[in-house]
Amino acid sequence: SYRFSQLPTGQYQISRNGAAPRNVTVNVGSAANIDFAGGDATTLDTVTVVGTGAINPIDISSVESTTILTAEQINKIPVARDTTSVALLAPGTVRGDAAFGNLASFGGASVAENQYYVNGFNVTNSFQSLNYSAIPFEAIAEQQTKTGGYGAEFGRSLGGVVNQITKRGTNEFHAGGNVFWNPGSLASDVKDTYYSNPLTSEYGEKRADNSHNTNEGWRANLWASGALIKDRLFAYGLISYSRTEADTYGSLLAPTNTASKSKLPQWVLKLDWNISDNHLLEFTSFSDKQTTYTDTYTNDLGSFEREDYIGRLVAEQGGDNYILKYTGYITDNFTVSALGGRNTFKRGSYLIYPNGNTFSYDGNFEIPTPNVAPTGGCPVILDVRPGYRVSETGAYSSPCNITGGALADVNSKDVRTQFRLDAEWQLGDHLVRFGYDRDDYESRAGSTFEGGWQWRYSTNNGPDGVPDTGDEFDIARLRYIAQGANVEVKQHAYYIEDTWNITDNFIAYIAGRWDTL
Repeated sequence: SYRFSQLPTGQYQISRNGAAPRNVTVNVGSAANIDFAGGDATTLDTVTVVGTGAINPIDISSVESTTILTAEQINKIPVARDTTSVALLAPGTVRGDAAFGNLASFGGASVAENQYYVNGFNVTNSFQSLNYSAIPFEAIAEQQTKTGGYGAEFGRSLGGVVNQITKRGTNEFHAGGNVFWNPGSLASDVKDTYYSNPLTSEYGEKRADNSHNTNEGWRANLWASGALIKDRLFAYGLISYSRTEADTYGSLLAPTNTASKSKLPQWVLKLDWNISDNHLLEFTSFSDKQTTYTDTYTNDLGSFEREDYIGRLVAEQGGDNYILKYTGYITDNFTVSALGGRNTFKRGSYLIYPNGNTFSYDGNFEIPTPNVAPTGGCPVILDVRPGYRVSETGAYSSPCNITGGALADVNSKDVRTQFRLDAEWQLGDHLVRFGYDRDDYESRAGSTFEGGWQWRYSTNNGPDGVPDTGDEFDIARLRYIAQGANVEVKQHAYYIEDTWNITDNFIAYIAGRWDTL
């Protein structure tokens, strides 16, 4: 038998003693086996038919519960073109609560306990563990979803692991493009919502009419790949641009409605350099920067007619990623790899008012001068007085709030610097793997009220402490909030694992991992 370790994913041809070659597909993190019939062809009494590419094979050389889907397979499946939708095809996965975004739960774990990798580089956003750096779906060659039993090299996860491999160039030149359009006119209607508590409202009274909401978008992709130097240096590049638009009117009791536009320009570059037969260098870079513009308008209660324009919220997200990986085939039985990379993820936002003024929070945590309100924004007004007091004076509200809540530090971002070293050593029936990884993570986060301050109106029940007896008086409180922090986490781990083929049909997996901060 022969073993070729740490091969790049893709299609290979293997021949024995110059005979007709066999085709074999190498997928990420799994073994691909191929058998050659022995004996003299003149005495051959058995014909073996080998089929490839029709099923997702079970890797009998591993104890992992893993599902691998290639780009060709995904294109044949009626599934949404995003990471989570593909991950949900694996057994033991369910969609998480929509409040946390479009994320999957693995084996009953929370959606915040997963890890996401691109070409072996951890792209999970550790600030909330609810985001990850995403590559354009067209650039994915295959996606590996690990739901249990995965190796000690993958740590910091109690749920599942999603490992994506990007496409790469070959000796043949390829180029193409496509456009996806989601017209709002073909989308299904969102159901209206109704009150169901007869003690607080008329039973069956409509709470929100969602028939006026719209949502549509499109995405365009262009890509090319080929050899810069035949058999040695290969390149794959993709540029992508998408735009979505949505109108949301919300509840019939809401005094505002919004119109949003989201722009997502992305790009991917993958370079593969076969320095020699025993040394391979890979470079991956991609960007997933996204900007969302949300315009807010006023409307009369119970009406969907847009009136005054209040202003715009601009939210920025995503960043750039750079990954460099070296693989060395030191001997026939010993292979090493080293990976280093840097990831940035921005989370800032700011406001633009109709008069052209802008308001943003730049992370200045100083206490403002007493009785002097910050400039450049509109204060948040919160009226928590009881109904009988509101009926006398009318409710206090701000006519110029865009969000009416907290605003993130415009400089909020996360920066990850990662390095790992892995080795694989075949010792007879033992496949020993060991390594070290370091993951340094730095986050800057902060928030303040829109406009920088908040007025809060409440009612004191007077000397007798009993409401609505004529001795009540109102209280106005001015609140300033400017908070945030710079947090840095340095973590590293060592691991070692042994896959022992005790017999042809029995495998023992023994591993240990040590993590520390």
